[in-house]
Amino acid sequence: MMGLSARFATQPDIVARGSIYRAKACAALKADLENICLENIQACILIGNNFFGEGNADVESLYFGLASRMTQLLNLGVCNEEDDGPTREVKRRIYWTCFIIDTWASSGSNVSRQFRQQANHPRAPMDEYVFYNMKPGDPDIPDFQWRSGLWGHMVNTVEIYTEIQNFQQSLADAAEWNEALIDDAVQRLEHKLGAFEQVLGPNLKFSRENLAAFVERGLGRVFVAFHLGYHHYYTLLYYHCLDRRRPHTKNGKKYSDSCKAHAAIVCDVLKASREVTGAEAVYNIVGHVTIVSSFDKWMVKFLIAHALTLEEKADDSWPSPHAIPLFGDDHLERGLITQAMIEDIQWQI
Repeated sequence: MMGLSARFATQPDIVARGSIYRAKACAALKADLENICLENIQACILIGNNFFGEGNADVESLYFGLASRMTQLLNLGVCNEEDDGPTREVKRRIYWTCFIIDTWASSGSNVSRQFRQQANHPRAPMDEYVFYNMKPGDPDIPDFQWRSGLWGHMVNTVEIYTEIQNFQQSLADAAEWNEALIDDAVQRLEHKLGAFEQVLGPNLKFSRENLAAFVERGLGRVFVAFHLGYHHYYTLLYYHCLDRRRPHTKNGKKYSDSCKAHAAIVCDVLKASREVTGAEAVYNIVGHVTIVSSFDKWMVKFLIAHALTLEEKADDSWPSPHAIPLFGDDHLERGLITQAMIEDIQWQI
């Protein structure tokens, strides 16, 4: 945790210690790696996030994989009758944390998931406020009194995210796009996200008032994390509709507008997280979500200002969009990509 926190410090000497703390954590875990326990699962998750922050996706995936495998070996998805209520809930939360991480990290690293879709998952995480007020020895919350918390809602969206990822992957792999099938797929996934939103109710939707209520209960950061992920899923679903070069479709304009609307909400959530104490969004994925959601003029200005340097261009003209890069012609290929990015962003704004 010290390694993760150090990168967000304002003092350079503390920032520099981050890698030192991470190295010590790695050494301590490796010395005890064969001890399959809850604490080592948590350590694997923390160290994996440290490597994620350093941009080392392969090692990140390795530690996340270890956490997932330990979770399966300990059979955390099955309730142990000897555990008290807090212990059962901790195990459920570790299970679902690894399940969500496995979904995100495996798609990012293009490796197979360790958790498969199955019918006998444990109960989703309970309401955070109820969990935080449990004491050692307390009994578990019975099913008829259980209500989902924000993490429980995140669990319910992760399979929708998986479907969105699979949909986007199919577009990337396809030699030709069938616009009618694409529209149908987007409509189906949009319906799933919409149905989930209906379940949330007005008190869980993003607003400054709702954020203040969660901050008062000590859950402001969880509320922010939930909405960053949820609205990010929408932008991923609609993102391809921003391409003005695609053929006109019945719902293309609507999906493009929806993408921008949800991206704007992501920006509103991040703005609130910086302005409201107790709602800070201080974790690695924020940078990724911010870039995806930033359809703003500053990006155009940045690309235009740095285009000559990035492409080492000898003149102000762009390469022909019909030019075919030869093998190893990085200059031409990068030029075409940068040109497309600038033109697309200018069109979007």
